[in-house]
Amino acid sequence: MAQSQAQRSEAPEKQKEGFSNKPAVPADNGHGTKVKLWNNTGKNGEFQTVAIERSYKDGDDWKTQKIRLNAHDLLCVARPGKGPLRHRRETDRQAAGRRPLRVHRRSLREGCRATGGPFFSARIDAMPEDAPTPPAMPERIADRFRVIAEEVQKVIDEANQKIVTEIPERIAFRYESAVLDRDILSDYERAQSVSFVTRYDHFPANLETHFTVDEKGKWWIANLWDLRQALNDFRSVIQNQSDSVHYQNVHNTWYKALRQTDKSKGTVVRVLDIEQRDVTDAYAKRLGERNQAIRHLISAFDYDYLYNGFLQHSDPKFSKRLFQDYMSGEINYLLWKHVLPLGVFTGMLRPYYILMRSLTFPSLGPL
Repeated sequence: MAQSQAQRSEAPEKQKEGFSNKPAVPADNGHGTKVKLWNNTGKNGEFQTVAIERSYKDGDDWKTQKIRLNAHDLLCVARPGKGPLRHRRETDRQAAGRRPLRVHRRSLREGCRATGGPFFSARIDAMPEDAPTPPAMPERIADRFRVIAEEVQKVIDEANQKIVTEIPERIAFRYESAVLDRDILSDYERAQSVSFVTRYDHFPANLETHFTVDEKGKWWIANLWDLRQALNDFRSVIQNQSDSVHYQNVHNTWYKALRQTDKSKGTVVRVLDIEQRDVTDAYAKRLGERNQAIRHLISAFDYDYLYNGFLQHSDPKFSKRLFQDYMSGEINYLLWKHVLPLGVFTGMLRPYYILMRSLTFPSLGPL
């Protein structure tokens, strides 16, 4: 055991020739412990080396402990879920009346690339002693996610094909109104703008889905609440037609302003390119195409069922289906599927956000 330990401590010294003069990651906790990380290149490719230095007082004398580890050894030392730390967590769980879990966690980052399907990233949080590597996701589950992602991407591609009108990359807006006894925006337009901008600013981004495996080997979405919350954040914009910030009501307001020519009847918006040429007609046409694309996305999915049967309301016509989907686990796939296009909705709605924010620019204040 001692011999093995000595070999480990000598290995970084042999690699010392590869050290860069400056560590990639220096750290000092201010209490006598310093950590430095070097990126190095050797015969077998790139590797990282970590040096830990601890100063402490022994009587009247100051002493220093030093250790060098490669990145793999450091992970073995620091890995959570090993030894006493894991035992303490299991003991706490048992004291709380819950069974110890064998937890494996992976994360699936939502979103579709412009040219492909979803992109995946893996993370392991608390690997148990008897499972040094995470289990592979069962093929039936992985295939199901893959098929869903392909279905979603197909609908997104179809929606994007509806946007064909070209507009200049750099544009400016000019707002005018000659309506008496009111601001440049009506009360309705102002309320709509403020509400939409403050919602848009906090649409979820980079949402991750975490998968957990229990002691029976069954897979679960560990943060199902996050998916539900993300969908709820979009409800007023893509589902609630009576809300002023519903995408169709927002489009109607600003499409009308772009087509308006009489300033005495309401706000007139003109779009100008970098050379001050009027490109309002092209911009309004493109906005109409975006509106059609959003409508296509929503009609292709089952948001009505999720919002009115599960997330927000309990419409009796959806009760039987919800019971079956919930008990079978199908609801997990449905939530994941309907979260995937949310980033596309955000992008489709951005021109309206820019139009509004130019006039109403609320910023969240600090605590």
